[in-house]
Amino acid sequence: MAWTRLFRRGRLRRRRRSDERPYESQRGPKIHVGEIYGFVGAITWSVFAVLYFAWAYLPDETLHEWGIHFLPDKYWALALPVFISVTVVAIYWVYEGLSMYYSQPIHSVGSFQDEYSRFERDLTWEQRKTPGLLWDIDLREGIPWLDK
Repeated sequence: MAWTRLFRRGRLRRRRRSDERPYESQRGPKIHVGEIYGFVGAITWSVFAVLYFAWAYLPDETLHEWGIHFLPDKYWALALPVFISVTVVAIYWVYEGLSMYYSQPIHSVGSFQDEYSRFERDLTWEQRKTPGLLWDIDLREGIPWLDK
C-alpha cells in the first residue's frame, strides 16, 4: 500500500527521455577520436619497434626456438633504415632545389616588388594626408644600378 501511494504521488515515477543527461555526462568526459587514433598508433608503433629490434639483435637460433622461422635476411635490418633516411634527405634536397629554381634571381627587382607593392607615387592626395599610412620605397630611387 505504501508503494502505491508513493507511485501515485509521482515520487517513484520514471524520468522522461528529455530529463536524462546526455551520454557524455553519464560516462565521463567525451574522448576525441584523434586521441583514440593516437593511442592505437603509439601502441602499434611500439609493438613493431620491439619486434624489429628483436629480429635485428637476437640470433636466428633464438628466433627458431620461439617458433619464428620465416624471416628476411639480417642485411635488411641495417639497409632499410639507411634507405629511408637517404630518401628523406634526397626529398629535402629536391624541395630546396625546386624552391631555388622557381624563385627570382637575387639581383632582380621581382624579388623585392610584386603586384601588391604600393608606392608613394601611386597614392592619391587624400591617401597621402592619412596619418599612419604606409607605402613601399621604390628601389630604383634608392639604388640606381638596379635600372641597368
